[in-house]
Amino acid sequence: MEIGLFTQEELTKQCHEKEWLRQFRVLNDPYLPDGDSPEEYKQITESLGLKDPFTKDYVFTECKSAEQFLKEIREDNWPIDQGAVFNSLAFIHRVNILDECAAFKKLSDGSIVNIGSLLAEKLESGKDWGERKLPEVIEELDAVKTREELGIFMKTEYGAEQIQDEIQDEWDHEL
Repeated sequence: MEIGLFTQEELTKQCHEKEWLRQFRVLNDPYLPDGDSPEEYKQITESLGLKDPFTKDYVFTECKSAEQFLKEIREDNWPIDQGAVFNSLAFIHRVNILDECAAFKKLSDGSIVNIGSLLAEKLESGKDWGERKLPEVIEELDAVKTREELGIFMKTEYGAEQIQDEIQDEWDHEL
């Protein structure tokens, strides 16, 4: 199933690669006895013949505009397995608007990169970036096609080498 420029499988795979999403889903499962580790939980579910909870698909709302994307991002109390997509951008909430979140960008070569929780937090906060309105920033980010363009965008928007280095470290880790 296509959601923006992503497939459901691509988005689910990206979410599964975020360790904190997997950990949170395990540690907040009502069927997990207190004190059990994720490994113990896996053994319990396998011994009972239960389906791996991580095979469940995440649910994403496809947004037709940058404004709708921002509105979806700012909704309170999102379940961990829901997010929003605007063309080449995807955003997933952990629990609610105050907790961690993840943001992904699909590039023209088909690769999907984590565009960093810092950017996700900036989008989620709803604050405009200087003279520019957030919908403009989102549309510009959506228009980025390559890793090089994305690096330039991030450096321009944040203007900080430290943030650029953190994003580069995330990319290097994913490769």
